[in-house]
Amino acid sequence: AIDYYEQCLIIARSLNRSRSAIQLLKNLGNACHAIGEYSKAITYHEERLLLAQQIQDIRTQEQCLDSLGITCETLGDYA
Repeated sequence: AIDYYEQCLIIARSLNRSRSAIQLLKNLGNACHAIGEYSKAITYHEERLLLAQQIQDIRTQEQCLDSLGITCETLGDYA
């Protein structure tokens, strides 16, 4: 799944499709989290957050922060 999401993300970026990229970054972050690649999950969620901030999508920003919190909690990072 990760390979397919990454290929799709390349296409979405080349077409300047921010909303598609945001969804794909979410999928990538969740997939990485599921297989224990937490640092990659954080990277994808942070990138998603930046895109959401650029298009002023408050709801997605909230979801990104929640995903980041869940991943940090999994790592035992409660600060």
